[in-house]
Amino acid sequence: MVCFLGGTNQFINYHYVYADQRYAYDLIIMKDGQSYSGPVKENESYYAFNKEIIAPAEGKIVKIVDGIKDNVPGEFNPEPPEGNCVIIEHKNNEYSMLAHLKQSSILVSEGDFVQQGEVIGVCGNSGNSSEPHLHFQVMNSINYLKGQSIRIRFENGLEPIQGDFVSPFTS
Repeated sequence: MVCFLGGTNQFINYHYVYADQRYAYDLIIMKDGQSYSGPVKENESYYAFNKEIIAPAEGKIVKIVDGIKDNVPGEFNPEPPEGNCVIIEHKNNEYSMLAHLKQSSILVSEGDFVQQGEVIGVCGNSGNSSEPHLHFQVMNSINYLKGQSIRIRFENGLEPIQGDFVSPFTS
């Protein structure tokens, strides 16, 4: 898994100029320098598509969107930009959003409590997404458009930037 977009400046993370997404990460799977093998217009060709997504930390599921059709790679659906997503409320008024999930793949319900590492759904290509990937961010509000992005604290202390390897998917 590779950090496609992420970091603390606009040169390596186009999200950075937007307060609501400043510290967001877009994560893809790469093999031999490519994110897909096969027909470029088929989601199933992309290594990230249909991979399990896990909860980054324990918390309560406070919002789910799960009815948005997956895009054809290269095409966008900006409404809603996050597509199918799960928002988890954590301690200290922090919320994580895992977005662009596959339509009808979410395995949790609003009000559920999840543990770190619990599978919540699978990677898709819904919303404002050009190819299957995971958009991951932490914020100070359940409404990411009105809140501010919070710098993510990884257990290992690292801060991935574009091109770094990370591991939010299960094997």
